[in-house]
Amino acid sequence: MTVQDEGRRRHRSAGVPRSGAMDWLAYARANALLGNAPGEAALECALGGLTIRFAAHASFAITGAAVDAELGGKLVANDCAISALPGEELTIKAIISGRFYYLGFGGGIDAPAVLGSRSTYSLGSFGGWHGRKIERTDTLPLGRGGTVTGKRETGFATESYRRERIRVLRCNQTALFAPHIWRTLMDGPFQIGAASDRTGYRIEGVRLSHDVAEQRSEPACPGAIQLPRDGQPIVLMADGPTIGGYPRIAVVITADLPALSQKRPGEGLSFAEATIDEAADALRSLAVART
Repeated sequence: MTVQDEGRRRHRSAGVPRSGAMDWLAYARANALLGNAPGEAALECALGGLTIRFAAHASFAITGAAVDAELGGKLVANDCAISALPGEELTIKAIISGRFYYLGFGGGIDAPAVLGSRSTYSLGSFGGWHGRKIERTDTLPLGRGGTVTGKRETGFATESYRRERIRVLRCNQTALFAPHIWRTLMDGPFQIGAASDRTGYRIEGVRLSHDVAEQRSEPACPGAIQLPRDGQPIVLMADGPTIGGYPRIAVVITADLPALSQKRPGEGLSFAEATIDEAADALRSLAVART
């Protein structure tokens, strides 16, 4: 569990990744439900439950992975703005589907900004709440603003997470690989490996063995699919390195990074080739939906 927002911009040249929410769509939806300004910090939680006690009146919303949640012993729904009273406890018992869920609060989490963002970069030990994961004894201050409207959203986000075929673009290094390697990437099938986190998702399944040598380090971005000699692809994620020498065969389109981020270890996936126009159209569709 870490504090995340939209992430850091304009610092990749200094080796600082953007970080920010893995599922940027769910994160943005939490702020929209609460009436927050875009970019307010929220809690990002992965693969487990939690209990939070509210010290004062507050509003919150749970988005992203579907969870079994209770407030004061009563069930609460995902994708809905909810009011909590002082002393009430919110308990997330289990994740029903998905990997990352977001707890947004009216006014956001008032953590110090570092390099223009409140996002936690754990590998660098800065940002968020003291540069680390949230601990049991932490008390997090909330900002002012946001409203409880009872607003609820269903449908679009849930459907987007059901995408099994993750769309990718060819990149500047795709031509280094033999054509049959690309065909195998498109044919799959694959699954998310256990060695997957905010830095990168290792993709397991059929091996894409090749003889392409490591390259001179070049800029890298979230969604870039690196292909080491062992033939197991690695998709760089929010905290991924800003440069790398592993050859890259493709890049996941931005619109599909939320769906990819929500896939759990062992969950299946496959890839499908997209065009630049298709990638742009998909991103515009999500930009409209998250507002």
